[in-house]
Amino acid sequence: MDKKRGERIEKILCIVCDTENYHFMSSCSECGVRLRKAVARPGTKKKNKKKNESKIKRKILAQCRGNKHIYPTKKDAGNASRGIFKKTGRMSKIYRCGTCKGYHLTKFISK
Repeated sequence: MDKKRGERIEKILCIVCDTENYHFMSSCSECGVRLRKAVARPGTKKKNKKKNESKIKRKILAQCRGNKHIYPTKKDAGNASRGIFKKTGRMSKIYRCGTCKGYHLTKFISK
């Protein structure tokens, strides 16, 4: 073994050709066989990223209290409001929810 600054440098034996290689090498210097397994890197994988984002979005939507229907856009809420008016004759007011960042309908009380 070689010495460097008073320390011993570790060497790894190749499985195929039994050549001694330095511990920092990833493949054998003689035959080119991989010496170590690939190290898994921390963090989310690309395929799991969307899944995690949707979980977070569902959590945020669950924070909105009550039995309310959430409309993603004001246009969707307006269409639902017109549908309710045609069926029941009741006017609905559209408002933006600060918790879920969506739109809800509420009863419009006339004087």
